[in-house]
Amino acid sequence: MINTFVMSGEIKRVDVNNKPTRKGPAAVIMVQYGPTRQRTDQPVQFLNVALIRVPPYVYERCKDDLKVNALVDIVGHVQGVLKQLISEGYVTNELVADRLQVVGDDQQSDADLDDGQPVDAAAEAAAPAEAVAA
Repeated sequence: MINTFVMSGEIKRVDVNNKPTRKGPAAVIMVQYGPTRQRTDQPVQFLNVALIRVPPYVYERCKDDLKVNALVDIVGHVQGVLKQLISEGYVTNELVADRLQVVGDDQQSDADLDDGQPVDAAAEAAAPAEAVAA
């Protein structure tokens, strides 16, 4: 079974839990992963936004860069959670970041460069097929 998600988006909110724990502080970030949608008066709305829990071991490495409007790449997993309210309990899911990288506007990964020029992935994918056909 595979339990992994990959997401890129813009941070819209950062909530840090600074309660004293032996593991250190953690955070919950709200990430906009698609176009902004107009809010309506409908009872159900799809906003292209996800809440992602950033555990202490991830938060410690990136806490200085986690700011509103920052672009992030996240790899994580889905976790089932049992929440207890008075006498009733219910199960819900949460997204948990295993790796989080803040991406700068002017940065480009080495994998996207070929002699300093951006690589056209579609042209590269088509090239081997053309070579085999010839």
